[in-house]
Formats: sequence, C-alpha cells, structure tokens
Amino acid sequence: MCGTYRSGRLAGGNVEWLRPNIGKDPPKIDHQPGNTQLLCGLNRTSRPRLTTNPTTVWIKSTTRPGLTTNPTSVRIKSDRPRLTTNLTSVRIKSDHPPKIDHLKPMSAELFPSAATTDLSHLFNLTHPEWTTYDQWVVSFGVSFAICGGLGNLLQIPLFARDGGLLSYSKFAQNVKAGPNVSSRLGMFLIYFPAFLLSLLLVTDEHIIPMPRVWITAMLLTVHFGKRSSEVLFLHRFSGTMPLLSSITISTFYCALTSITIHYAAHSARVHDQATEPTTNRDVHVENIIDTLFVGISLFAVGQLGNLYHHWLLSTLRKPGDTSYKVPMGGLFSNFGGAAAPHYLFELVAWSGVSLVTKHTVSCLFTIGMACYLFERSVAQNHWNKTQLKDKYPETRKNMIPFVW
Repeated sequence: MCGTYRSGRLAGGNVEWLRPNIGKDPPKIDHQPGNTQLLCGLNRTSRPRLTTNPTTVWIKSTTRPGLTTNPTSVRIKSDRPRLTTNLTSVRIKSDHPPKIDHLKPMSAELFPSAATTDLSHLFNLTHPEWTTYDQWVVSFGVSFAICGGLGNLLQIPLFARDGGLLSYSKFAQNVKAGPNVSSRLGMFLIYFPAFLLSLLLVTDEHIIPMPRVWITAMLLTVHFGKRSSEVLFLHRFSGTMPLLSSITISTFYCALTSITIHYAAHSARVHDQATEPTTNRDVHVENIIDTLFVGISLFAVGQLGNLYHHWLLSTLRKPGDTSYKVPMGGLFSNFGGAAAPHYLFELVAWSGVSLVTKHTVSCLFTIGMACYLFERSVAQNHWNKTQLKDKYPETRKNMIPFVW
C-alpha cells in the first residue's frame, strides 16, 4: 500500500484514504463502512477502486475512479469518472463526460470543472419575466439607448449635446438650462449619490449571502467610488455646467444601480439555486465561479484602463492653465490613436458588470451606455479637430484605434 488508513474499520466504520506524494499502488477496499473518503493527489497515477456498500463515497482523483457499489450518495471530482452503480444520488465534477452504467439514480448532477474550454455557459443569460415592472424597465432602457445615442443626430429636445439634460464638461459651455454650478461640483453630484446607494446595498444583510448580487453591488460601489474620487482629486475643471444635467444623470445612475441589483438577484434565483443541503454561499460560489472570474477580470481591465487614460488627461494642464491640449500617450496616440479611449475602457468595465449579473436587461443598459458613449466620442473627436485644429492628428479614430 502507498498510503495510510485513518480510523479504518473494515466493518461498518469510517475509512479515509490519503495518498502521499510517493507510490503508485491504487487502494482497493472491500468492506462496508459508513463513510469512505479517497483523496488521490494531482498528477498521480493511482486509481481508486471500490467494491463496497457505504453510505457516502467522496472521491477526488485525476484518473478515472471505478466504482462497483451501492451507496446512498456519491460525490466525485475527477478527470474522467466511470460509475457502475445503483445509488440514490450522484454528484460529479469532471473535465470529461462521465460514463455511468447503473440503474437510474434519484438525483444526478454533473459539474464540468474549471479546466474545461467550453465557455458557452457564460452567455446563458436570464431573461425578464415580462411583469409590469419588467416592461417599464425595458422601455426605459430602450429609450435611454435611443435618446443617448441618437439625441444629437435627431435633435431630440433636451437630449442633444446642448439640450441641457445630458450636457456636461466642455459641451456644457454656453448651455442655458436653469442655474449652473461649477463643473467639479456638478460632476461630483452625478456620481456620489450612486456611490452611496451602492455602498448601502453592498452592506445589506439580504444581499451579503448571495455572492452574485453582492459582487455586483461591490463592482458598482468601486465604479462610482472611483469616479467620485477622480472628480475630487484627479480631474482638472475650468467651467460650469447646468445643475439640471447633474440631477438628471445622477438620477439615472441611481436608477441603473437599483435595476442592476434587482436583475442580478433575479439571475441568482434562476442560476444559483441550492441543490443540496449546504450553505447558500457555497452553492452560489461553486455554480458561478467561471462567470464571476471572467466578469470581474473584464471589470478590472476596464477600470484600470479608464483610470490610466483619465490620469493622462489630468497631466495635460499645469496648475492654473485652462487651455486645452492634444492628448498623448496610451491609446490616445498609440496604435493609430483615438479621441476617447477612456470611454472604450468604461464600456469594457460595464460589460464585466453585465457578465456578472448574467441578465439580458443588464446587457440592454450596457448597449444603451455604448450608444451614448459612441455619440460622445464622435462629439469629442469633432471638438478636438475644430478647436485644436492643425495640432490634432486628423487620422485619430473616435473611440477604438484602427477601427472606429
């Protein structure tokens, strides 16, 4: 034998198998214990074999475990399991399709391991149930995409660049839509209420036990907290903006935060339901780990890229200087250059949020955000060419270098 038995009683007791780092002989167990646990280390050649009648069998192996058994429950984590058994419940986590020859169990669950290359489950989105609330939210999302993306082209009242509702930064100059405030205060009012709401949600006792929802709230908290901090400590402002724009955009972001959390919870109820007596957190994390990893990774890349290009913009002016300069560095000037690569990275971050929520309504608002930022990037590029004239490279794209 290459291992040691712990608490080994071959007639009715518990048996655990712990494979050490040396040795190749597989364990062979012929007994009737109450519990059996076999652990074969990674990259080992040992193959556990059971001819037994236990209550519970749990196997973790990188080879193919062969079972000829009549247990109540079997839980296997293996590259390629094969079962010949008559059991009540089967739970398998495997890199390869398992082969099972037995009477139909009362319960069978197959969980592909994280090593699998099939990523189709990442896009298995949850769809709205088309309640009255869903209909209102979807209508709101479509209206946002149309007004934000086509407002200036179609000259939709209040939604054009100088319309007042979405006018800020350099595009708010000479806009008359009620009282104005300093650009720094106006931009802070845009992001800070959504940050407070996200922070409130991330500490909610009903959200904490649901990792998909809690992580969504955390991503929103990080995003709006970052934007609020940039307004206070990074960006340089020199003008004013309509208070109406601050209130309108701030209200939208607060609504977006609530909607995103609502549909993250809906998606969690669909995708992350508990299937056995265990803690809700464990079930959630096990079922959505791949989605969370990809979504959080996209979010991190988007936030870091956005922050880096905001930092580049902040270095263009010296203290007291209010003139506009040609942005240089990063994707502003490299790889063909673009007028607004910070918008591109913001969309990458919002795509990560949508992937974590795994809901079509969240994707709808990300598409609406893309429509709005596409239009803003066109406006930015046009403004740069008009105001900076010969200093500004004519070949720069709007948002995506080489593409658009």
